[in-house]
Amino acid sequence: MRALGVFAVLCVLGCGSRIAPDDLPEAEGPGEEPASTGGEQGPSPEPAALADGAIEDLAALHAACERASVEARPALHVVALAPRFVDPEEEGLQVDTSRNFRLFGGAAELFTSELEPIVFPASPPRADELRRQSVALRVGFFLAFDGGQPCLVRSASAVTTARIDLAYAELVDGEGSVLAREDTERFAAWRDDDVPEPGVSFEGSAEFVASARGARDALSGCFASAAHSVHLVFRVEAGDLRVALASGVEGRERECARRALDSAGVRSEGTVRFLPTP
Repeated sequence: MRALGVFAVLCVLGCGSRIAPDDLPEAEGPGEEPASTGGEQGPSPEPAALADGAIEDLAALHAACERASVEARPALHVVALAPRFVDPEEEGLQVDTSRNFRLFGGAAELFTSELEPIVFPASPPRADELRRQSVALRVGFFLAFDGGQPCLVRSASAVTTARIDLAYAELVDGEGSVLAREDTERFAAWRDDDVPEPGVSFEGSAEFVASARGARDALSGCFASAAHSVHLVFRVEAGDLRVALASGVEGRERECARRALDSAGVRSEGTVRFLPTP
């Protein structure tokens, strides 16, 4: 297990846009009292705007768990919740990760691998200032980055649990400004590896990826003359597979790709990307 954090960034940036007020998910275990915050806690903040990869409902978490078993490269996911701090440390502001993060009215719970801590380095006055502010905890994470089966998926009437591998954590105010941030080494490694391989790749549900792989050779033929990267988003409308968004291709190549997927039996939504060989 890599240690948490290689650097921390304290900033006051416009790193997100304000969205409508709503209650943030709790960060505590069922039936437990919140841990001490070491000071009076301010009112619940407005949830900060989330980046791509946001897990905003139980269905999105179930879909992410399903994709985790087939993704060649771990996807980055994001949730926002109300932080629970432990008692003040000599240096830094620590989020309590000893109990699960509860989401979606208790329908899902997340826990960090090996109870990996989240600590924002800060002087005692700065830590006390952050502790008293109305802030959201925004957590970036991977599923199964360090291997293993990350999720126990259950219906809405039970509790879905997921083991998360931390990527980064931020404290964000109601305007979306990042007040403190801590990155992990695994996030740095993931970011450095963000160089797509030439050829055809797929994103979507396990069903979409499994079916679309059968059309890989045909798709490569469709994009043989492409000089730039190709991005196609497919949707199913009235039982028919259609192109909802396309970039980097003309109508002929787009229709060729649609026919290739249709012939392979694709009947679910997903994304096809193509990167030509340099």
